[in-house]
Amino acid sequence: MISKIKYIALCGLILAFFSCKKKQEYRINKNKSIVATIDSISITQNEVDLFVKQKLYDELSRIHLIRKLALDEIINKKILKRQADKQKITTEKLLQSLYDKKVNDSNIIKFSKENDFDKQGVNSIEKNIVNYDINSKKGNALLIKRFKSFILSKYIDSLKSKSKINFFLKTPTPPKTKLDQSLVHFYGNKNSKVTLIEISDFECDMCREYNPIFKQLFDKYKDDVAFGFVNYGSYVSKPAIASEVAGMQGKFLEMKELLFKENNNYTDNKIELLALKLNLDIKKFKNDFNNPDLKNKLKENYDLIHRSGIYGTPTILINYRIMHNSSSKEELEKFLVKKIKESKK
Repeated sequence: MISKIKYIALCGLILAFFSCKKKQEYRINKNKSIVATIDSISITQNEVDLFVKQKLYDELSRIHLIRKLALDEIINKKILKRQADKQKITTEKLLQSLYDKKVNDSNIIKFSKENDFDKQGVNSIEKNIVNYDINSKKGNALLIKRFKSFILSKYIDSLKSKSKINFFLKTPTPPKTKLDQSLVHFYGNKNSKVTLIEISDFECDMCREYNPIFKQLFDKYKDDVAFGFVNYGSYVSKPAIASEVAGMQGKFLEMKELLFKENNNYTDNKIELLALKLNLDIKKFKNDFNNPDLKNKLKENYDLIHRSGIYGTPTILINYRIMHNSSSKEELEKFLVKKIKESKK
């Protein structure tokens, strides 16, 4: 009888052991989120996501933009509906009343002149962008449609200004990016926990166009933020080398601003004149400029950044996270201020 009881207890212990082991294996697999195996080698969901982290972020940002546009449209519709309900009429009648008051020859002519439609025509996206004379039937119809959209937008904005609107639509978190710190030129508060790094190219027209935006942010937040600049181009350009060499003599920021003021006029003679303007040791400048090691480092840095998912310039990183809209001062400043406040808590 005793041996039978021992046997039952032993079986129970063995079952419990294998049951616990099974549960543990399940938990491990669940935590790892294994998506594939090659014999005994496992591939996890996290590994896949890391491999395409930038592409995933780009897609999530596009989805967020679609949601944001949809949200704006829903808010507009609800605000118009509320206004129509106050007047005890339909939204259609509210808009018709608005257009009846505003759409007339005098206002349309004024609108046309303010937007140069009277000279350039009104464009319509068909197979290509086509401009129609406002005196033509199609052009006049497009002009009135454009004017109605303008009126409606102004009207909705006036209603919004009287409403308290809170947004809770969360933006996707950008992935962190690895950079070769030896080729990041920092200025501002270099000890700050908050960083804003500009991935840029002196021969990029858009980089030159947006440089004043980044300079405004630097002038405003240089005491609170470590600003940085990284040269990034599909080939190593003369101005990139010139900025790096100027940086060796402590004049990177000054050379950066001078180079952006040039309009792709980067001859050897011009670059030498810029170096003289900054009172650089011209002999050292020339020797460093022709050093092949620097060119190789810039090439390696390009490959590293490209592998991290950055394909264009200018790209802004705040705390090493890619900002989706690097050209919007408002969005960059909003996120930057948030990080500055968090760093001071």
